[in-house]
Amino acid sequence: MTSHIMNGIDYLVAAPEIAMLGLICTVLIADLFIQDEHRVRTYWLSMLALLVVLVIVSLTGQPGSRVIFSGSYISDPLSQILKISAVIFVAISFQYSRDYLRANEIHRGEFYVLGLIGLLGMMIMMSANSLLTVYLGLETLALSLY
Repeated sequence: MTSHIMNGIDYLVAAPEIAMLGLICTVLIADLFIQDEHRVRTYWLSMLALLVVLVIVSLTGQPGSRVIFSGSYISDPLSQILKISAVIFVAISFQYSRDYLRANEIHRGEFYVLGLIGLLGMMIMMSANSLLTVYLGLETLALSLY
């Protein structure tokens, strides 16, 4: 009989997704109090969130693979590389869309929050080791489409 007791290391392996969720909530709450003429602060807060997640992904990477959460989550070098590239591509898309959003007067914080939620769904799918986790990641990604 094996024991499935969770320890701190398991949560440390999943730290990028946990941090991303916390940062999404932070950006969402902060955007609530930012006035429209200072909306660029939401952009910079989102970019800071991406930088924090990028650092966490880089620091929690390990040479081998580690399967946690009863076999539904895997952390391996491929998932680390994919997460780093996804974070960089989302940052690039935020950078290039900022001028378009301002020019069309639709520069709102929801764009950045929805982009971060989509990134969280991508990150969950990149570390999925079971079909149920792939489905949860896909549904999280799909939240930004609704």
